[in-house]
Amino acid sequence: MNVAGELRLKPGKERSLLRRHPWVYDTAVASVRGRPQPGDLVAVRSNAGEWLAWAAYAPASTLRARCWSFVESESIDAAWLGERVAESVCRRSHLAATTSATRLVFGEADRLPGFVADGYADQLVVQLQSAGAEAQREALLDALTHATSCKAVFDRSDSATRKREGLEPTSGTVRGPEPPQLIEVHEHGLRFHVDVRRGHKTGFYIDQRDNRHLAQDLALRLAEGGGRPPRALNCFCYTGAFSLAAHRGGGGETWSIDSSAEALNLARTQWELNGFPAHARTGTRPMCSRPCGRCAPAANRST
Repeated sequence: MNVAGELRLKPGKERSLLRRHPWVYDTAVASVRGRPQPGDLVAVRSNAGEWLAWAAYAPASTLRARCWSFVESESIDAAWLGERVAESVCRRSHLAATTSATRLVFGEADRLPGFVADGYADQLVVQLQSAGAEAQREALLDALTHATSCKAVFDRSDSATRKREGLEPTSGTVRGPEPPQLIEVHEHGLRFHVDVRRGHKTGFYIDQRDNRHLAQDLALRLAEGGGRPPRALNCFCYTGAFSLAAHRGGGGETWSIDSSAEALNLARTQWELNGFPAHARTGTRPMCSRPCGRCAPAANRST
């Protein structure tokens, strides 16, 4: 383990780290000892010199350090990173019973600050959002492909978070073959198309899985207790995942509205992918009372 320097905190600023908060803000740092470079491993100490954490240094960010570990005896190396990634993937293995779209690694929540990895069937999509994660890029990718047995990895490190860390946005294939234009995944009996190159986040709102399932369940309850199929309005629908869930539950009229015609086109293909009736119509209307030419959302209606 190569320790490049040390951060001394201002008096009282150790309290959050003692509660295991993983971030050190620039305003908490009293001094930097050594000459650590972006992503280098540093020791974080209280103003009195007490060791607090091992962290990755980010001189360009207001988050001056992100903590890897609060255990002084741990060695932050490729083996340690591999264990963390393997634990994260294993922790979510039970989700395979209901979906093939899964958040495999979730940054600080998995003791891997700034590293996000999603799995879409046999395709992995990663985001390296911190200087520390970027410095450990190859070790993290090696660990991820080993833990999942997936060889195809696409990098979507193109968010504004990278710039705040002093890193340039990047996007592209980093392991294995190029991903297909659309990847088919399943979730609670529904099928979805995911565009990992251009889609929101890494291609899909994986974090809304339980809410989509709830929407399906609520529609089912309304259909059973209301005497007629319920109607649903899905504003800002993106690719219409909630619309599909509601329709599968209740089978009623569903309106899907979004400003992106491209997203709505994908929503239509997913409607057909699930074998739902292909009755649809589209139109445009301004989003505000003073349209500027850029606010022209399309509406998709399926019954």
